[in-house]
Amino acid sequence: MNGKDVPAATQRAAANDILDRAYGKPAQAVMNEDGTKLFPDKIEVVVVKAKN
Repeated sequence: MNGKDVPAATQRAAANDILDRAYGKPAQAVMNEDGTKLFPDKIEVVVVKAKN
């Protein structure tokens, strides 16, 4: 990352990746056009026994 022949954009990208790995990426809200959440708050799994 500190090489003299490495472009500045590559150094910034490497630094950004290190910070994302150390501190995590910030959460992003995903909304529909009408302002409602795109993803549900709860996911429910229902197991159904098959009839023989």
